Amino acid sequence: MAAWKSLLLLALLAGAAVVRAEEAEAEAAPAAEEAEDDEDYDSATDRAHLVVRKWFKEELGVQGRNLTVHLEAYNAGSAAASDVQLEDAPVPKGLRLIEGALEASLGKIDVGGSAQHSYTLVADDGAFAAEFAPATVTYVAEFESKEKQSTKSSAYGIYIMTPREQITRYALIAGSYASLGMATTTAHWRNIAIVLGLVLAGVTGNNTYKSVNAKSSERRRTKALAELEKEQ
Repeated sequence: MAAWKSLLLLALLAGAAVVRAEEAEAEAAPAAEEAEDDEDYDSATDRAHLVVRKWFKEELGVQGRNLTVHLEAYNAGSAAASDVQLEDAPVPKGLRLIEGALEASLGKIDVGGSAQHSYTLVADDGAFAAEFAPATVTYVAEFESKEKQSTKSSAYGIYIMTPREQITRYALIAGSYASLGMATTTAHWRNIAIVLGLVLAGVTGNNTYKSVNAKSSERRRTKALAELEKEQ
């Protein structure tokens, strides 16, 4: 009887051990799967992502003056970008390249880093809007990979003024300050000139009328005195 009890106790202990082992394995499986998913996620996002910006040093272009074009590639990804190559679009009509190049090798850009390139143009014409097409940047986005990614900057436009338009613009800016912001366009100043002309004409006419009236009164007075002298 004691032997049967011992066997039964051993069977119960063995069953409990098996249950505990299965529970521990079940608890460990999700953690392992989660760690594996994290590894897959990390490897999937471990790549570079370049953002390209294009802008001009000058607010407005002027005929005969230099115009500097700036390009910047910023790495917003989680890995370094390698073999970064930049190629800008052809120069718009009316402008010509005088310094620098439209193509450049930017090398490697680390995470959170950036690389810049610039070149200089001159405007042969004026009074037109120059439309610049996007620049293209190619790069290797993943470590130990030869596959290249490409991205583009935004398009950009800038107005090219004639020297006369530039002088007019400066005059309007100065006039805007002088008029406390009430006159900011040529139409505003034309209207102001008309009003001032009418006021000046009115003042001049009034002064002329007073002068003529005073001379007429003086002549009448002189004539009256002359008649009195004759009577005496």
